[in-house]
Order: sequence, then structure tokens, then C-alpha cells
Amino acid sequence: MIKPYRDMILIKPDEPNDKTDSGILIPKQAQENTHIGTVLNVAANVNLVKKGERVFYSKWAGIDVDDGKIIKETDVFGIFDE
Repeated sequence: MIKPYRDMILIKPDEPNDKTDSGILIPKQAQENTHIGTVLNVAANVNLVKKGERVFYSKWAGIDVDDGKIIKETDVFGIFDE
């Protein structure tokens, strides 16, 4: 697993929906990313987000890597209460 540095966070994005609420299948090319994911790992300088939390992040944030997506802590808009 990748260990992020500085103020970076490693996120596993949620899978996009493949069906509408009424059951209609959505083709892969038409599916939109949810911009919600689970935090897999955080850098030492990250204070507000913890491993295992689900977060909502910016649409244009970060870079895709094998393990998920690396984003800055400032690209997180909110943490979900579960």
C-alpha cells in the first residue's frame, strides 16, 4: 500500500452506480464518479481526516494510483457520520 507524504490522503473511491433508482442499467461510459470514498491511509501531517472514514472530495482532486486515489487534505469537503 502507498504511504502518502506531507498533507496527502490515500482514498479508495466508491464504485459508481450501475443502475438508476428505477432499475434502468447505466452503460459504463455514462456512469459518473461519486466523489465519495474511504480513507485507506493518511500522511503524518494530516490532522482532520482519519483512516477508515468516508469522505466527500473535489471532482478534480488528486491523482489515480493502483491502490486508489491520492488527494490533498484541503480537497476534502466533508466527512460522513455513519
